[in-house]
Amino acid sequence: MLPRFNAQHNSKTKQMKKHLLVALCLLTLVGTSCTKQEQAKKVDGRYVPERKDDFAWENEYAAFRFYGPALLPENPSNGVDLWLKNSPALVIDTMYGRELKDGRPYHINYDGNLDCYKVAHTAGCGGVVIATDSNLWIAGPYSEYEILEQTPDKFVFRLTYDSVPVAGKIFAEQLTVTAEAGKILNKAEVVIMPKRHCCKHHQEMAEGEQKPCCKHHQEMAEGEQKPCCKHHQEMAEGEQKPCCGKQCGHCHKHSDMLRLWVGGGIFLHDTIENYRIDEVRGLVAYAEDALSDKQAAKMNYEYNGSTSQGRSYIAVMTPGATRIEILDGTFVSLKEYQLGDTLTYYFGGCWSKWSNGEQSFPTDLDWFEAL
Repeated sequence: MLPRFNAQHNSKTKQMKKHLLVALCLLTLVGTSCTKQEQAKKVDGRYVPERKDDFAWENEYAAFRFYGPALLPENPSNGVDLWLKNSPALVIDTMYGRELKDGRPYHINYDGNLDCYKVAHTAGCGGVVIATDSNLWIAGPYSEYEILEQTPDKFVFRLTYDSVPVAGKIFAEQLTVTAEAGKILNKAEVVIMPKRHCCKHHQEMAEGEQKPCCKHHQEMAEGEQKPCCKHHQEMAEGEQKPCCGKQCGHCHKHSDMLRLWVGGGIFLHDTIENYRIDEVRGLVAYAEDALSDKQAAKMNYEYNGSTSQGRSYIAVMTPGATRIEILDGTFVSLKEYQLGDTLTYYFGGCWSKWSNGEQSFPTDLDWFEAL
């Protein structure tokens, strides 16, 4: 017996199939859109708790990292570490995974990316440097981090340094870094302030309420703008710490007397190699053997039998720079600085093996001209 034909049922079935087909198409489009958006990500970064509080990020040209508080026992700096890569592909997670999970050091070029730049306690590849007349001051690791913006084409974060030593005094620093797609250099915005730190006797009130140390000293601290009192004068003058959270006149006066220059620095390894200076733009462009660090050279030779891994490229640019020189083994581009101001400079790096198919820097001159 032939089945009976139900036109109404058949119509409903067709309608259901149509809705199902539309839903599948929408899911496919959404999935394709998400995949394309993920593939289109050109800059990225993150806090890396699994590697002693590193903070790492990358643009299309290179990857970078700052050192965090968990590394403090090893005496790190606020310097920038440079990771080389041969294409715009994102590599941070791959390199950390290879090092920490697979036990394969990221100091070796396995598949087109490596960390061969030695920072130690220096400015590294574009870290913030503070100079007095003839001395360079390097800070330690960051204290806190904050991600301000994260899109496929832009990554902005802020690091706080709560203890920056300069000429026997302690300052606080905020560094905001912006990495954008298509831009070789990162943008750095620096704000340095006197550290608001009280003597031990009144530390709780000064830090907690941010008021003059106590009612007994309020009139003098606020009214006369002098050191809070003779009892605290020795500490204020000897250790150069503000008497109270609101900061008395003595401390303001002393900070203002200190002449500072701030900008970006490039640490020079064993030898000074090829460089270009543009004083008008405050630019220092540098090129050196990618394996200038002897340990990295040894590791790569043991793995692949070669001590040649091309050239590392670095640059710093401080608009309005008034000092471009080599200071304490560091190429610096510096501008005179007033506490509390925002100073902007730029820094970045790349590799002679890098290419995006249309652009590359096979020679030092190519790098210099690209900047």
